[in-house]
Amino acid sequence: MKYKIIYKKKALKFIQQQPRNQQERIIKAIEKLPKGDIVRVETTDKYRLRVGDYRILFKIDNDKLIIAVVNAVSRGQIYNRL
Repeated sequence: MKYKIIYKKKALKFIQQQPRNQQERIIKAIEKLPKGDIVRVETTDKYRLRVGDYRILFKIDNDKLIIAVVNAVSRGQIYNRL
C-alpha cells in the first residue's frame, strides 16, 4: 500500500530554496516514507526524517494512507519550530 504525500506550504518553500542536488536528495528520501531514519518527536503527533543536515517533520494518517510533510529545516532549527 502506497501513501499519498502532501507538502505543506512551509516545507515546500524550504525545499525549493535549496540547491538542486539537495532538493533531489530530500525529495527522494520523502518519497521512500514511511521508511528511512524516522523518529517520533516526543510530546507531539509528528515524526522526523533525517536527510543529511536537514530534518523533515511530517504526520502520518494511516487510515487515509496520507503523509503530510509539515516542515523542513536544517538540523539545528527543527526542535525550535515544533
